[in-house]
Amino acid sequence: MNRSQDISKMEIRLLGQVFHVDATIGLKFWQTIAAKEWEVHSFKIFDHLLLADEVLLDIGAWAGPLALFAGALGAEVHAVEPDPGVYGALVTNARLNPQFSHPVRAYPVALAPARGKRRLFARKAYGQSSTSLLHRIKDDVMSASCEALTLQDLAKSAKLERVDFIKIDIEGGEFQILDDLKRFITSHDVATLYLSLHFEHLREAQHLRRWGGGTGARLLFAACQRMGTRRGRRWFTERVEQLWPVVQKFSHLSDAAGRVID
Repeated sequence: MNRSQDISKMEIRLLGQVFHVDATIGLKFWQTIAAKEWEVHSFKIFDHLLLADEVLLDIGAWAGPLALFAGALGAEVHAVEPDPGVYGALVTNARLNPQFSHPVRAYPVALAPARGKRRLFARKAYGQSSTSLLHRIKDDVMSASCEALTLQDLAKSAKLERVDFIKIDIEGGEFQILDDLKRFITSHDVATLYLSLHFEHLREAQHLRRWGGGTGARLLFAACQRMGTRRGRRWFTERVEQLWPVVQKFSHLSDAAGRVID
């Protein structure tokens, strides 16, 4: 079957700009976009700071909501998305907007401190806006891998002479590239950095490294998160660390339904 026959083209109007998406993928998400119920502040930041013909690196573009809006603004957009569950949608949505003065270019790669193959981690499935290079305790999916590049590698591959605006939203992976990001911004005189920081994902990764990823460790992480104060969380964490060798002795018991706990 011709892929074009499967597409349900949807028009999005935001802040005076118009772009089109394939509504067969993530219909509810695009409806929230059209209803101005998703990150309206992000669209306003782009509208205020991003000028026509400026070069945008959208790192963690997902299916392209901000990349497409930037394209409608007249920017030259380079959208980076390694998630195999959504990259196809990003490419399709880019193709649905030939009216842009600069076609949106998509790259199925991730950003990392060094070039090479990296594993992708996600919650329940790829394509659900949770994918990261950071291994977190709540991740259940880790079957896919991707090519990872540094920012300098990406700019060289895309043949970018300048970068004016960088947006990064990579679910905790941003903590791995902060040094590389600082060097790149300085050397390329980047005017605007719009960076999402996911401290909760960093805490998950730290917890995983400290206690492992079994069911017992997940329950302890949930308990730590529910402690009301920073001092209370610190006290609870210290007690857990003291008791953890004891907890591990019971980590291979089965529950009443016969399922292995760890």
